[in-house]
Amino acid sequence: MEIVGSMASTVVELLFEPIRRSVTRVFYYRNVKSLETHMEELSDIKTRVQRSVEEAINKSEFIHDDVEKWLASVGVITEEADRVLKDKDKAEKRCFMGLFPNLMTRYRVSTEIESTDEEAVKMISLGEKFERVSYLPARRGIGDRSVKDYEAFESRRHVLDEILEALKDNDVNLVGVWGSLTPDLRRIQGEIADGLGFKLEAETDRGRAERLCERLERETKVLVILDDIWERLDLDDVGIPSGSDNRGCKILMTSRDRNALYRDDIENPDLKPVAVEVAKRCAGLPILLVIVASALKDGDLSEWKDALERLKRFDKEDIDSPVNSALELSYTSLKGDEIKSVFLLCGQLIPHCIPIHYLLKYTVGLGLFKRISTLEEARHRLNKLVNDLIACCLLEGGADRIVKMHHVLHYFAASVASRDHHVFTSSSGTVVREWPAKDMLEQYSAISLPYCKISGLPEVLNCPKLESFILYNRDPSLKIPDCLFQGTKTLQLMDMGRVQLPTLPSSLQFLEKLQTLCLDYCGLRDIALIGELKMLKVLSLIGSNIVRLPREIGQLTRLQLLDLRHNPTLEIIPPNVLSCLTQLEDLYMENSFLQ
Repeated sequence: MEIVGSMASTVVELLFEPIRRSVTRVFYYRNVKSLETHMEELSDIKTRVQRSVEEAINKSEFIHDDVEKWLASVGVITEEADRVLKDKDKAEKRCFMGLFPNLMTRYRVSTEIESTDEEAVKMISLGEKFERVSYLPARRGIGDRSVKDYEAFESRRHVLDEILEALKDNDVNLVGVWGSLTPDLRRIQGEIADGLGFKLEAETDRGRAERLCERLERETKVLVILDDIWERLDLDDVGIPSGSDNRGCKILMTSRDRNALYRDDIENPDLKPVAVEVAKRCAGLPILLVIVASALKDGDLSEWKDALERLKRFDKEDIDSPVNSALELSYTSLKGDEIKSVFLLCGQLIPHCIPIHYLLKYTVGLGLFKRISTLEEARHRLNKLVNDLIACCLLEGGADRIVKMHHVLHYFAASVASRDHHVFTSSSGTVVREWPAKDMLEQYSAISLPYCKISGLPEVLNCPKLESFILYNRDPSLKIPDCLFQGTKTLQLMDMGRVQLPTLPSSLQFLEKLQTLCLDYCGLRDIALIGELKMLKVLSLIGSNIVRLPREIGQLTRLQLLDLRHNPTLEIIPPNVLSCLTQLEDLYMENSFLQ
């Protein structure tokens, strides 16, 4: 009898269990709650595993295959769970005019939810078993590779700071290393690893180099800066990949010792001894190496031999030193008179601060650009030439549209301007006690005295060939004689900054060829005389405390640029004055009319 009862119980279980499960699926709410709970748990486990994976990648470790497959499967299950949970809304819809639930839809949705829930439980179980997600790769040899595909730059901290600032970009992993007299491999490796955000755990220098190299090779954009290297440094010993086989990693090295950066991978054997001689003629100065290398970039053997002969010739002619001969080569290699003129003009200004908008005013006044009639065209041409000079390492780019010039280059440019173009110029702070002799003044084409200490100006400046007069002043007691410009009728550019001029010198009326007049930060009152300068294209009165723009300014029908910035006392511009300036392209009035 017990056997019959047991059999009956089994039969009932087998018959009614499928029915129970089917009925349960129709009332699917419990399945939904279970899936939501398990997916939340799975998401937490995935987050922990993903963090471990990212940490391992930063340590240059490899990820286990089953971990990657698990993460991919979790992604698929997550998408499926999102889909079926969205379908639960369909199961809420009723049929027969809303009188009865749609049992078929509920059954289908509940079945999918239950199946997805079972997969989620499996993934939770697997994810909880991961003790490690990664492993260290087998050590390998890097091989013997020469240091190549980098350029040497002069070791100057402020230049490096500018490079770093310009390269601060979310797409670039930037690593800066400042070296010492004797490079410390482990410290350099450690600083690079810190910059990349991973820890070097290998004990030996070679092991650390291999791990670092593997990590750097994974980067698509990374710049490694090794500054002030005084001894030759093997990049393979550090763990820095180099050469054309790894374009993702760029290296910038600086040194004051040419031999520390010397490239020995010149492909043309005939070129190597010539290149060595050229380097020797650069007097071991990194800045000259860079400048000469830029001038001879991609040059063939003939160009290098020609350069060497020119360097030798300059030395024989004793143009001061091998430094000047190297710079002379770079200067004469510039293509065209316009770029040379801009370079020499920069040599007449303050080397550490050369605003490009000042260069624009000057170049327009001097008419340096041929076949250009508008200010916009002149601006484009100037920007192009400035960029070319920066590319040739003859200028340094800066922020706020300001460029700079190395003091060696500035001295050289001033020397060439004086020698070839009869320019009288002195560096900032120079004491000018006496003016040059009459016969020398008569030959000058330009005078530039930026913030020099001048005891006084001559009553009449007899310079019949003078085209440019630049005077930046710091002495409030400096007087401008009324007849100063009576003998400078060929003047095209005048810039007198921070000079007290309650009354303009009457000799201005003789400047019939003047095209640029800058009287910035001068104490101006009556400026009606400016209306007589009919050839003016640029008039700059920045910060000169003018109260009223005279009607006579309307006579300047050739004017292209009028700069009235920082004149808070300016109250009146008479009607129709600006409308008469039919050639005007740029009008600046920032921080004016404030009172």
